[in-house]
Amino acid sequence: MPFFAIIELDDGFEVMEVLPGQSPEDAAVIAGGVLVDPGPYSSYDEATEALDQLEVFDERD
Repeated sequence: MPFFAIIELDDGFEVMEVLPGQSPEDAAVIAGGVLVDPGPYSSYDEATEALDQLEVFDERD
C-alpha cells in the first residue's frame, strides 16, 4: 500500500507518494528532490498537516 513522505524541491516542500517497494529516499531522488520527512503518512491529508507544521516551524526561525 502506498504511503506519503515530505520532500524538498527547488521551489519548496511537497508531499510525495511513495510506492510499494520504494524507499522514501528513492522517491525523493526520482522527483529531483531531497527527503525532509520520511513519514510514513497513511494519507495525503495527514502528510499535508505535517507539512503545514514544518512550514510554521520554518517561519519562526
